[in-house]
Amino acid sequence: MFIGNLNKDQQGVLLAIAQKLINVDGQVSVEEVAILEQIKLQCDTDVEALSYTEESMITLFPDRRSKVSLLVEILGVAYSDTEYCKQEQDFLTRLASNLSINDDELQKLTDWVTRQLNLVQEVALLMEE
Repeated sequence: MFIGNLNKDQQGVLLAIAQKLINVDGQVSVEEVAILEQIKLQCDTDVEALSYTEESMITLFPDRRSKVSLLVEILGVAYSDTEYCKQEQDFLTRLASNLSINDDELQKLTDWVTRQLNLVQEVALLMEE
């Protein structure tokens, strides 16, 4: 949804972070694989996962728009299997901290993502016959 706000390098880091997040709990779900594929389709055509360090995040994502776009996309990955486990929460908290996003701001983004997911579920029910 917000991948268009990211440049090619940022999209590559998004792919790398998404892959790392998917594996953080030791269980890869069908939903997580599917959302990773959706992210790849939304990225520029020749984007590949790009190595990064925690220290480089503030330089790679220098403005608020890119930071929030990254976090919203990654939160979507975390919730894709409807299980936002402790390992994923810790991963997201550390990522947000590396981007200079505090816990309150991360919670606001988390709340927004969960509201969006609830709306998607609601409309899916409306589409059923």
